[in-house]
Amino acid sequence: MLHCSKIGEAIAIAATFSGSAFFPTLFFLGAHMAEVSAESLTIGSDAFRDNSVIPPRYTADGDDISPPLEWEHPPKNTREFALIVDDPDAPSPSPWVHWIVYGIPARMRELPDGISVDRTGLKQGQNSWRTVGYRGPNPPPGRMHHYRFTLYALDIKLELLEAATVEEVMNAMQGHILDRQILVGTYGRKG
Repeated sequence: MLHCSKIGEAIAIAATFSGSAFFPTLFFLGAHMAEVSAESLTIGSDAFRDNSVIPPRYTADGDDISPPLEWEHPPKNTREFALIVDDPDAPSPSPWVHWIVYGIPARMRELPDGISVDRTGLKQGQNSWRTVGYRGPNPPPGRMHHYRFTLYALDIKLELLEAATVEEVMNAMQGHILDRQILVGTYGRKG
């Protein structure tokens, strides 16, 4: 897991989306961040450990369902969580987005596996396939890919409709990220 402090937030997000059109907007994100709690947000999964292989069940080679995720120690002023899952190793100009979930209530501490598109109370964004919901790892044969499950603790509730793009979600979160934590899973196919 990677913890990003208030000072490092702008650099971390800028590096994450350095190939995207909205890079200049996000570069100054840290200057407008809300206060960060003394406790560190954590995220994990019962399906895989940080920097380890994602089981095939959660990939295009298996059931292609979202893995279970759990988190704890959110900042005390958290109003909502958002989750973005992407692949920075994808052969595309910017990270390939596999899943966006927002509108996660501050009281929630987990997402069970197999979240469906119509789960009550949660909104899901448009992935890089231009569909809504989770799409698991599906890398081309060759090297191992890294999949970042990035959880954001926010000081506001996002006013976004279902099927928002990653750009819309990132812009709506600008200046409202209290803390951010990353769980990395890996997956690859032999060439």
